[in-house]
Amino acid sequence: GFQARAYFGLAAPRGTPPETVGRLNAAMNDALREPSVITAFARVGADAMPANSPDDFRRQARADGERWGGLIRRLNLVAE
Repeated sequence: GFQARAYFGLAAPRGTPPETVGRLNAAMNDALREPSVITAFARVGADAMPANSPDDFRRQARADGERWGGLIRRLNLVAE
C-alpha cells in the first residue's frame, strides 16, 4: 500500500505571539468549515482537513519530512 497526499498550512514567523497564532488557527479552522470553501475544494478534488491545532500541524509536517526525507536519501534522489 502506497499513500501520499499533498496539503497546505499557514505558517507564521518564529516568535509570533501565541495569541496571534491562536487567532490565525481559529480563523483558518472556521474558514475550512464554510460550505463555500468545502465546495470549492471538492471542485478541484481536494478535501478540507478536519480542524487541528498548530501542534497537530507541526507534528504532521515533521513526520512527513522524516518519512519522505528518509526515502529520498535511501534512493539517493536529487533535484534536477
